[in-house]
Amino acid sequence: MSQTFLGLNSASHDTGIAIVEDTGKINFAISEERLSRIKKDSSFPRKSLNYAEKNFKVDEIVLPQIRNINFRLRALHLSLNAFLNNKSANIVNMWFNKLLKNNPFKIDEKTSQSNNFLKNNKLKKSYIEHHHAHAASAYFHSGFKDSVILSLDGMGDLCSGGIYEGKNGNITRLKKFFIQQAPFALDYQLITTILGFKPNRHEGKITGLAAYGKHNERCIRATESFLNNVWSKDYKLNYDLTKNWSNNLFLSTRQEGIGLSRTFRNATFKEFSREDLAYAIQYLTEKKVLNLIEKNIDSISSKNIALVGGLFANVKLNQRIKELGFKNIFVQPAMGDDGLSYGAVLWKLSQENSLKPRQLKDVYLGMDYSEDEIKKAISESKLKSDYYEEIEEVIAELISKNKIVARFNGRMEHGPRALGNRSILYQAIDPAINDWLNKRLNRSDFMPFAPVTLSEYANKCYKNLEGAEYAAKFMTITFDCTDYMKKNSPAVVHVDGTARPQLVSKQDNLSYYKIVKAYHKLTGIPSIVNTSFNMHEEPIVCTPEDAIRSFKEGHLDYLAIGNYLIKN
Repeated sequence: MSQTFLGLNSASHDTGIAIVEDTGKINFAISEERLSRIKKDSSFPRKSLNYAEKNFKVDEIVLPQIRNINFRLRALHLSLNAFLNNKSANIVNMWFNKLLKNNPFKIDEKTSQSNNFLKNNKLKKSYIEHHHAHAASAYFHSGFKDSVILSLDGMGDLCSGGIYEGKNGNITRLKKFFIQQAPFALDYQLITTILGFKPNRHEGKITGLAAYGKHNERCIRATESFLNNVWSKDYKLNYDLTKNWSNNLFLSTRQEGIGLSRTFRNATFKEFSREDLAYAIQYLTEKKVLNLIEKNIDSISSKNIALVGGLFANVKLNQRIKELGFKNIFVQPAMGDDGLSYGAVLWKLSQENSLKPRQLKDVYLGMDYSEDEIKKAISESKLKSDYYEEIEEVIAELISKNKIVARFNGRMEHGPRALGNRSILYQAIDPAINDWLNKRLNRSDFMPFAPVTLSEYANKCYKNLEGAEYAAKFMTITFDCTDYMKKNSPAVVHVDGTARPQLVSKQDNLSYYKIVKAYHKLTGIPSIVNTSFNMHEEPIVCTPEDAIRSFKEGHLDYLAIGNYLIKN
C-alpha cells in the first residue's frame, strides 16, 4: 500500500513543509514565509501545517534534524572546543556540564509549538541528519545515475557540510566538515554583516557588489587574515564568549553582533572600498571552495556534481565550479533549508526502498488558486479587469511597448527564485531599469535583473552552456554572455558580462513560454526581464490578495492575474 510523508523543517531557518509520495514524487512544498509574509521566516511552520492538514492525508512525519538534544549539545561542545582559547573553553565546558546535568532550557514559542505538535501527533516520526537531507534533495533531483554531491552551508546539526557519493540510487557520505574546517558560508555572512547588510539574507547583494570591485591584493590579504583569525584559538574576539557566547559566537548570524562587526570594518578594513571588500570575499570563497573540491574529489572531468546548501545560492561560485571541468552540474533549486523538508523524506525512502534519481520537471509545488478565488480578490479590491482567453499574447505585446507586467498564474514556485508564475516581466533592452524599477519596488540591489530566455536560443545568448542547461532551468548559475546578448538584452547583463538566466521550454511552463515566444515574434529578441513579484524585504507573493497589494504598492503598469488583466 502506498504511503504519503510529511517532511517538516521546523528546526532551522526557512521553515516549511513538503508532502511526498513513497515513489519520491513531491506533491506539495511551501516555506512558511509565503503564508506568514515574514521574509526568511524561522518560526514553527504552523500556517503551512494547517494547510497540509486540511488538504492531504499523511502516514508518517520526517524531520531533517538530529533527535537527541544531548547529542546535539555534545556535538556543539566538541565543535566549540576545536577553536576556543583555553580561558573560553574552560568556561564553556563548565556551562555545558551544567546544562547537560540540569537541562535548564528556556523554551521559546517556536520550540514549544514544535514540541506540542510532535507530542500530540500520533503518527510515526523519523529524524534525518541535516546534511543527509540536503544531499538527498540534490542527488534524487539531479537525474544523474552517478554523481558526487557537495553540501555546504553555515551550520546544520553542527556541521558545515559534507561530500557524498550518489551511485545507482544509493548515497554514501565520504567526508564530513565541521565549522572550522569549512566555514565558507559563515565567512561570507560575516563580511555581509561588516558591510552593513543583513546576514543570511543579503549575501546575494554582496555577490552582485563584488563585480564592481577590483583585485586588490592588500584587501584580499587583510580579509583572509581576518577570517583565519576568527577561527583561531588565540584570537582576542573569543573573550566575548565568556560573557554571552550564544549571542557572540557567530557574529554573522546574530543581530547582536552587527555593531561589533561594523567596529571591525572601521578598524580592519577602513582603507578599502566596500566594492573591493565584496570582491575579496567572493574571490576567497571561490578560491577556498574550489581548493576543497580539488583536494577531495578525484577525476573531476569524468564526474557529475550536484550542489546543495545555502552557500550555493551564490550563482557566480556555481559557475566557477562548473568551469573546473565537471561533465554536468545541478544545483538544487531550493538549495537552502527550504529544501530540507522533502530532502529528509527522500533520504529516508532511499534507505528503505529502491529510489532512482530523476530530473525535476519544475518547482511549481505551492498553492494554486481557482478562477473564482481570483475573481473574488479582484472584486474586493474594487479594481477593473478584463478577461482574455489568450492572455499570453496580450502580455507579450504590452511588454514590447515598454509596459511592466506583474504575472500571477498557476502554482507558486518553491525555493528562492521566481520562475514565471509569481514574476514581474519587462523588456531587457533598457539598462537603466535596474535603477528605476528597483526604486518603484523599494529595493536596493547590486545584481542586475535576471533574464528568462527561450531554451532554443540559449546558445545564441550564453557561452559554455553544455552540461549546465538543466541547472539553468532554475536560475541557479551564471554564464558569460555572448556579444548578441550584451547588445540586445543589456538590462540583464551584469558589469562583469555575466547573466543568471532561466531557460524556459514548452515542457517547463507552456503559458509562460508562450509569452516569451510571442515577445520574440514581435521583437526578434528571445529574452525578457524576470524579477520576483514582491516588494522589498517581503517574500514572493502567494495569494491573489498578496499580488493585488504588491501591484498597487509597486506602481506597476499591469497585473496579469490568471486570465484577467488589471491596468494601474
